Amino acid sequence: MSRAGLQITERDRTLLTTLERYRFLTAAQLQRLSFPSKHTCLRRILKLEAAGLVARTRADSMLQPLVTLTRRGAALIGNDVSGAKRIVSDLFLRHAVELNDFRIALEQACAQRSDVQLGGFVPDLASHASRGRQPERVLGSGVFGGAVGSHTPDAAFVLQREGRAALFFLEIDRGTEVIGDVKRGVGRAITYYLQAFAGTGFQSLSSLFDLPEQFRTFRVLFVTTSSARIKNIRTRWGAGAGTADRRFVWLATKAVSHTTDLFAEEWVTLESSDAHAYTMMGRPREATHAA
Repeated sequence: MSRAGLQITERDRTLLTTLERYRFLTAAQLQRLSFPSKHTCLRRILKLEAAGLVARTRADSMLQPLVTLTRRGAALIGNDVSGAKRIVSDLFLRHAVELNDFRIALEQACAQRSDVQLGGFVPDLASHASRGRQPERVLGSGVFGGAVGSHTPDAAFVLQREGRAALFFLEIDRGTEVIGDVKRGVGRAITYYLQAFAGTGFQSLSSLFDLPEQFRTFRVLFVTTSSARIKNIRTRWGAGAGTADRRFVWLATKAVSHTTDLFAEEWVTLESSDAHAYTMMGRPREATHAA
């Protein structure tokens, strides 16, 4: 198929479908997903942009422009929804890129394992609308029930292995939020999850991922900027009542989002007395780095 002189290839369709799923991607991210080299990827993006199928948007705080799907590109792959709306916040865009870095690493890790399947990935932007109401975020404040405080997880996903399903929540900490305040930043997020562990609201998410059985528990993955910040978070929030729940909150630096094998990467728990390291699909072992 051609459009305005451009021969649309199967890889082009894959690229457009990928943009539909991710909403915002840099050329480097698209290259990780679909192309053998940066030059090949950029050349194709420029041709698709000239044909009006994708658009590039520059953010002041980012070195690379973001590639998004246009209305014309969406129509080409059978989607009558327009491309991503213009987002003016640089902070939002940088957050979206870092979230997608992790998602790419996760999907690639699953592709390398025949025994592990990604049962669904729901980002914080996902929404649903009831008749006569404004769209609501799927992962909004009510996801755990009214008894849990206000916070929206950055993403939720499910990994399936040997007939079992594990629920994960993802937090991308860019290092700009305060750590010690229970009412905002990292402290509010951690308090939110520790309260959620005490309830059963998370079990309702099984229907979101179209699973027949409820989840028994969940894990929270905090991806942050440095080992020093991990140490500070564990020092502030890693001890006290309910420490067992803190072992279900895992922390790692953003290097995990750029790895070739996410499932081999080490995480430490929020519990400051826990000296083990954990992998998402393996057994605990002694940590090889201090945090």
